[in-house]
Amino acid sequence: MLVVLGHAVQRLTYDSDVALGLYLLVYAFHMPAFAIISGYFSKSDSPSRRQMARVITDIVVPYVIFETVWTLVKWLVEGQANPNLTRPSWTLWFLLALAIFRLVLPYLALLRYPLVWTVLISVTAGYWGNIDSTLSLSRTLGLLPFFTLGW
Repeated sequence: MLVVLGHAVQRLTYDSDVALGLYLLVYAFHMPAFAIISGYFSKSDSPSRRQMARVITDIVVPYVIFETVWTLVKWLVEGQANPNLTRPSWTLWFLLALAIFRLVLPYLALLRYPLVWTVLISVTAGYWGNIDSTLSLSRTLGLLPFFTLGW
């Protein structure tokens, strides 16, 4: 609901301060909320072949399918497309982030204070210039503490 509200209000932000305020309010917390909810519904079982395979079949395969569809749509509409699975299009970055969260969680569960560690990782990653949008890593590491908090 927050995503729909944010996108619906976005075009009104140029003409209305109230719309801009609502837009900024929604965008200030809706992605951390998604990460917290995703963490809440994730299990930290010991890493098994089956668990890792489910991450691929449940998250990575849909990502590849939708990224391909999005690339085809861009090619049909704009006449050009740059297919690159390491640079997610539009909102597909969250699928990659979720896959990374789910792959890392069993190992985070082995740490003594996982939330502290993920906050340190997130803050430290913000200072590294070579961590960018490749595999949506900058966003993923930024939201990792929220995912861990939800878990």
